[in-house]
Amino acid sequence: MKTRLGRAAVFAFISFILCMIPVSGCNRSQGKDDRIALIVGAKKIGLDQLREDVLVQSAGLIDPDSETFRLEGPLLQAIIEYYLIEGYAKKEGISVSEDEVLKAVQEIKKDYPDQSFQETLLHGYVDFDHWKKSLKRQILRKKVFEAVTRDVLPPSHTQIANYYKTHIKAFTRAPRVRFRQIVTRSKKEAEAALDRLRKGEPMDKLAKLYSFGPEAANGGEVGWVEIGQLVPSIEKVLFSLPVGKISPIVKSPYGYHIFEVLEVEPGGLQPLKEVAAQIQSKLYAEAREKEFKQWLDRIRGQTKVQVFKYTIERTDHPNG
Repeated sequence: MKTRLGRAAVFAFISFILCMIPVSGCNRSQGKDDRIALIVGAKKIGLDQLREDVLVQSAGLIDPDSETFRLEGPLLQAIIEYYLIEGYAKKEGISVSEDEVLKAVQEIKKDYPDQSFQETLLHGYVDFDHWKKSLKRQILRKKVFEAVTRDVLPPSHTQIANYYKTHIKAFTRAPRVRFRQIVTRSKKEAEAALDRLRKGEPMDKLAKLYSFGPEAANGGEVGWVEIGQLVPSIEKVLFSLPVGKISPIVKSPYGYHIFEVLEVEPGGLQPLKEVAAQIQSKLYAEAREKEFKQWLDRIRGQTKVQVFKYTIERTDHPNG
């Protein structure tokens, strides 16, 4: 979770020290650079550390030594915000262990089969080490968020009911169906599948044999679909088919379909008792986000932040 503010919000609380230093002096090829680039409260950040911060915040996607690089706007805001959060965390004894980071990495990898996690990073030109450091910062932010917002109370029943009444359209659901399908490339294949269905063979088994749709491995089950989300030729059949009945072959731009409706919901207004937990979760999350933002605004106002000009302007024509 990274709060992104525009340039105006950034420059509203940053005091600039105009240090005219040649760009060549900022080049990494000159070796280690200990000059102070950024000060957040009592924390002094050197140019080398700031370069690392840029790489971590962008997961290695932004080159801080590029001639066209400008440290400003959301990126500068995110770095300053990190140091504000880090300062609070140190004061309160909040930290993130390497084991916590490794556990979080493993949890994320569970959503990716085999080696696809590393391949996803590579395809996005994302450096794993910088991504991992960024993840550690996200975990720290989450811990600080939990600490800062722990006294925020969940919404009352009255607040939940009022939200429901004032957002009634959001809880009015269109009619929908849950169904299975077999979709084939040729009518001949569809006819063969339909013949076996009529002889009593289950659709979930035949979907795996005949269907080329992505849901075939799941026995042809598509899940819930609302009216208006499908092409008319398919929608007309699905929303008129009784539960448990097998449709005739339906031709569409995608192929030849056979449907079985598993469940139907007529639509209409969802009762408050069905959506109360959803509303509570939403309002509680919003209240905590608001509290966290107000807290950040307060510590911004209480913390002196100085950005040295050469950390922002990386051109051959420095401005005075």
